[in-house]
Amino acid sequence: MTYYQILEIDANANAVEIKKAFRRLAMKYHPDISREDEAETRFKIIYIAYDILSDPYKKKLYDEFQLHKHLEEESEPVINEWRRKAYSQAGRYSRMHYKEFDDSMLSKITFHTHQGVAFLFCFALLCVGIITLGIGFMFVNGKYFNGAYVLGTGSLVAGVLFLFYGAKGLIGVFSTWQGKEV
Repeated sequence: MTYYQILEIDANANAVEIKKAFRRLAMKYHPDISREDEAETRFKIIYIAYDILSDPYKKKLYDEFQLHKHLEEESEPVINEWRRKAYSQAGRYSRMHYKEFDDSMLSKITFHTHQGVAFLFCFALLCVGIITLGIGFMFVNGKYFNGAYVLGTGSLVAGVLFLFYGAKGLIGVFSTWQGKEV
């Protein structure tokens, strides 16, 4: 059984689909919630599949290993080490109360709409900054409006501010995404 089958997703699933599948199955099979006899084992297997498929590098190596068995000699020890580490981590998660697990793990993989809005807003600030700088340079150089130095200088200052705050915001959004594994 492949990791894709374990998470009940297609082999071409994207990162969001992988995370949604893990969240759904983890909420179903966490030993603190599920009353099935094999819940802990199933939960650990689900976590191992998620751990491998959620990391782009691990996923790529796993996919190559699945497609080309001749890579077995060089890939299998690496994948087995990842499995061992993921199994150990899954054991810690399975011993937690579900609420604690949810707070520490599942909340990290939920994409929050406000993060997307913040990204779009900061990206728009960068775009406006570039446009404003261009307009400012045109005014200062006198290319279109001779003698509009005040307007050009104001546009340049505004453009620099837009760029600064847009870049600062994007850095904040990206650091949040890295910390929360969106």
